[in-house]
Amino acid sequence: MIAFRADYEGVTLGAAPGKLVVRRNRRVLIPWAHVEKIILYPAGPGARDAADRDPWIGVRRREGSPVLPVGNGQAADCPIPGVAAGAAREVTGWRLDRERLAAVAAAVAPGIPIVEASTGPSLGAEGPGAAAGAPELGPD
Repeated sequence: MIAFRADYEGVTLGAAPGKLVVRRNRRVLIPWAHVEKIILYPAGPGARDAADRDPWIGVRRREGSPVLPVGNGQAADCPIPGVAAGAAREVTGWRLDRERLAAVAAAVAPGIPIVEASTGPSLGAEGPGAAAGAPELGPD
């Protein structure tokens, strides 16, 4: 069973934790042509203790991308608007290798930013080319 995969086709998100019944929640492939940016973010302010929060990954899709099989509304607790619930997953029960994700994205989808967002007071505020509080991953 796949939890998360990024390869030449795009980003594949496995079944959402707690919804592992394949008939109800299958994996979602988002082709690179539909990816605007990949966002890494902590659980929102209503979640557990800050120290115990599991990180989340979300894929903001380009305008005009086809609808997802499920979860087309805004992802709860995602600080960046435009991330559908069906394109976001909690990183729990598996480990996200951020460096490997950055290497794959650079090789097969250059120009797709990977940003780390916070859930601070400027939620979802965007500046030119990047979300506020969301620097791109990678070397300085």
